[in-house]
Amino acid sequence: MGGPRYFIVAGLGRSGSTLLTKLLNSHPDIQCLGEEISPFGINTQFPEMPYSELITTKMFDGARAHRGFKLPWDWILKYPDVLAHIKAINASVIFLTRENRLQQSLSVLLAQTNNNWGSTQPYEVQQVAMDENWLIDTILSLEYGNLINKTMFESLSLPMIEVEFNQLFDRECQARMLTFIGADVRELTTTSVKGRSIPLSSAITNYGELKKNLAGTRFAKYFVE
Repeated sequence: MGGPRYFIVAGLGRSGSTLLTKLLNSHPDIQCLGEEISPFGINTQFPEMPYSELITTKMFDGARAHRGFKLPWDWILKYPDVLAHIKAINASVIFLTRENRLQQSLSVLLAQTNNNWGSTQPYEVQQVAMDENWLIDTILSLEYGNLINKTMFESLSLPMIEVEFNQLFDRECQARMLTFIGADVRELTTTSVKGRSIPLSSAITNYGELKKNLAGTRFAKYFVE
């Protein structure tokens, strides 16, 4: 049968990684954890232990054959040595992306406004105004950050699958992920809730103004639900 198989959930913040982690963890043969290598993760308990040893001996309870954790871009920048150890254990990579950068930017702003970065309750404040320059800078940062992050993982030559945020509840997408991991295909569930319950055009109070100002630019494509 062989030993356990490891994977990571990679991607930028506000791309749905917490949701995906909880979906995968609902599978009886998969243990998928959160940001275990981070300033508040298990690595802080064993600061001298190599990451590959930490992952294979300390991070998981050993009950499930497929073991993964969330490794966002921010913590790779803080702990770059982790990449060599990910490669050493031949971990598979689920690379999560969010094609609509306006939605992702709004998620960043709403999370900051509400100081709510989880997926356990809706945002109390659902409507915000967006500064146009901030939006442009944020979209550019997300676009290029995603490209650099993806290119970096591709350079590791590890098994990798790319998944889009809006496909996470799609049965075909879930089946593709589970097959990639090597787990039996079954429906995945979660107790996570959607932070924003109103349309994009309602959540951004100056949506119409932004859409008009950015019409004809490379950012216009993001003004869709």
